[in-house]
Amino acid sequence: MKKIQLFIALLIITALCKSELSAQNEIYEKATFKLTKQATGHYTLPIVFNEQTKAEALLESGIHAMLIDSAFAFNYLNHLNLELTPCTKQIMNLGGTKYRISHRAQVELQINPSVIFKGELFLLADFHQTYEVALPIQKIYHAKGKRCINLDLLNNAIHVLASCDAPKTKWDTFNINTNTYLNMPAITSELNFKHPKYDATLKGNFNLDLGNASLLFLFNQSKAVQDFLNSQTNIEMQKGYDKKGNLIAQAFLPETLNMGNISIDNPVVAITKFLPKFTTDGCFGIKFFEKKEVIFDFDNNKLYIKIE
Repeated sequence: MKKIQLFIALLIITALCKSELSAQNEIYEKATFKLTKQATGHYTLPIVFNEQTKAEALLESGIHAMLIDSAFAFNYLNHLNLELTPCTKQIMNLGGTKYRISHRAQVELQINPSVIFKGELFLLADFHQTYEVALPIQKIYHAKGKRCINLDLLNNAIHVLASCDAPKTKWDTFNINTNTYLNMPAITSELNFKHPKYDATLKGNFNLDLGNASLLFLFNQSKAVQDFLNSQTNIEMQKGYDKKGNLIAQAFLPETLNMGNISIDNPVVAITKFLPKFTTDGCFGIKFFEKKEVIFDFDNNKLYIKIE
């Protein structure tokens, strides 16, 4: 009887060990972060620097460096292990708000047991909001060396993958390029706008900016955008003015926006003149990716969007 009990106990222990090992392997192969949608429309995720310091990070791809609130960084300087270079008279403009860059560094920082950020880091004075960090996903790596990100806004999660095979079916594929201001990721594509009064197509290069809470901006300085607007006389532009009568915002409202097999109903397409340094024709914000599953394969410069 004792032998039978011992045998059963060994079976249970073996099963538990296999289960634990399987769970560890899954974590290692796919590091998952839960996303929280903020009232502003932005998304944040919890990270842990070097397995010691917890922080909330803004999901980003429209910046080229990790941004950290300077007060937060100095509170945990020993844990972060940063070699900082002071900066003087350097400013960063984020969504119209200007921040002073107090320090900068080149870093490799662990933000999860299986995920590493590699690249430039800026400390910003008075940056602390509902998050302490802004995290550009094009600069994060799985511990196995891959830069492959599965953004799943059907389930509000982001997965950093150890490998990245091209999806077989039911995904639209776009080439990612960095022929942009500060080498931010972008895709070249055709956008079709449908309305009872017009059926208009704009071909251009569009930034992928997950830190922008809007759906789509077109850049006023772009020749392709200006040619498009001048040729589409049936597009009715909505305009906004400040108290002095200065034009500060323009937008048009097609019934549908189509790109490949993707269709979005009742989009707001804004025209902005406040990003004059951008060399692309427009910018997709995080709202474009909502209720979608996408894969950013930065190693092979591919964007995959699952067809609904």
